[in-house]
Formats: sequence, structure tokens, C-alpha cells
Amino acid sequence: MLDFCGRVSLFSALSKERLVQLCRGARLLQLEANEPICIGESGAEIYVVRGGVIHSTQASTGISLDLLPPESFGESALFPEEELRVRWSDVVAGEPGAAVVAFSVSAVETLIGFELQEASLALFNRKMLKSVVCAGRMLVANLSEEDVDAVFRAMHRKTYGCGDVIACKGELDEALCIIESGEVTVAKDADSGGGAILTLKRGDCFGEQALVTAAATPAGRRAQGARRKSSIIVPAGAGAASVVTLKLTPQTFQRLRECASLDEWATQLVGDIGARAAKGADTVGGQAQGGERHR
Repeated sequence: MLDFCGRVSLFSALSKERLVQLCRGARLLQLEANEPICIGESGAEIYVVRGGVIHSTQASTGISLDLLPPESFGESALFPEEELRVRWSDVVAGEPGAAVVAFSVSAVETLIGFELQEASLALFNRKMLKSVVCAGRMLVANLSEEDVDAVFRAMHRKTYGCGDVIACKGELDEALCIIESGEVTVAKDADSGGGAILTLKRGDCFGEQALVTAAATPAGRRAQGARRKSSIIVPAGAGAASVVTLKLTPQTFQRLRECASLDEWATQLVGDIGARAAKGADTVGGQAQGGERHR
């Protein structure tokens, strides 16, 4: 068990002594084919695939991932904010069954403290990145794990408070933004969300036009591209919460393009975004304004 846990990406930063402590709280589960593990419930355990395959499907988008040994899932159970400790996907065992190692979050925190919180958030967001739809296609489709990590590391996190206007109608986009947590309103006007069109949640994106204007000029300088036809606003009022975004700026996107393995991906992405803009679409979260959602 110690050798196995040592190969798990989520545990890579732990010392051997911490791994020994962690293994004390492990339990092995043998699952039948199509047996559910966690479906739409609050997170209390994290899991690592020991054998077979695990199917994970995000109910809101229908996007599925196959998890193989020694991949982990359920990392949101380790998040510091209690309200984020929920299951984002439905998870079942594949054919002919699977074996997973389960770790109770309370046991993990008792045995090794809170060392895994930062690693769990980073790993969870890397998985989210694979489900993001941008300009009608998967954002990081066909990229290697190393290149997905490079794109993720190029992004920076920014938090917005209730009532903040993240992007305003009539302005140029400043960055591609992916929602890490919380919800935003897409509105026709920036005045308190007037003329709301739809709501964007975790994994939705907006602001992709920033990458097109960056690609059209040297060193990522801004060009006079298409201006926004809608505003992005953090809701205010009772029950509202702050929003955390992952942002990819034009300048950082240009630096990614200098990597040989990412240039073709970046060129295709810019082409897709430009083609949709040429049709007059103001895209947010995979949706063209006034059209149906593509996710």
C-alpha cells in the first residue's frame, strides 16, 4: 500500500513518514461493474483507483472521463471551504469491475493535518480544465498531461466580490476566464444584472476574444477586436457568494505559443474563436448569445 500511495499524484509532495500515516486510514473497496461510488452527495472521502477503470460523468455537461490506476477522484472533499466539499460528478465502476482505495477526509486530517488541501485544489482544477468548452470545442483537447499542466500553470486566480462587474458590455475582453467557484450572470446591461441572459457556473468560460486580439498583434498588444455584447456580473443580494476565476491573459497566451507542442493547439483555438466571432456570436460558456448552449 505504501508503494502504491507513493505513485499517486495527489500524494506526491508528502514525505515517507506522512505516507505511512496516510496508509493507516486506507480501506480497499471491491466494486462490481456499474456499481456507483458517489453520486450527487457531499464529499466525505477521497478515492484512488487501484485496479480496473472508473467512469466519471459530470451531470451538468454530460462530459465523461475514464480514470485508471493510480488516478484519484473526490478531491473536493479536501477543500478548505465546507460549501465546496460536494461531488461534481457521478462516479461508477467500469467493466468488469474496479478496486479503489478510500480515505476518510476526517481520518486524513487527523493523521497528517491539512497538507493536501492545496494539492487537491490544483489537481481538481486540472481535471476541470479538461471539461471546459471554449468556442465550441474542448479547450485542451488532444493535449498531453504535461501540456495541460503548462496551460493550467499559466493561469492566475482572481476573486470577485458580490455585485462586481467582471466584464462590461461594449468593452474589449481582457482575458479568457474560467469559473473555478461560484456563479456569474450574463446580462445585457451592467446595471445590477439587468436583462439577464443566463448563469455561468464552475467550468464555464468567457472572454475568449482576448486571445484572438493578442494573436493578431506582436508581443500580445491589444488590437481593436470585437467588443462585448453582454456583461458578466457577480450576483448581489441574499445568498450571493464571491466568485473565483482562473484567468489566461493575452500576454501569457503568447508565451504559451512559443512552446512547440502548444503552438498548433493555440493556432486552432484562435481560429475557432475567430470563426465564431465572424458569425456575430458573442460566446460565453460555450453559448452564442441568443442561441442554445453547446455544452
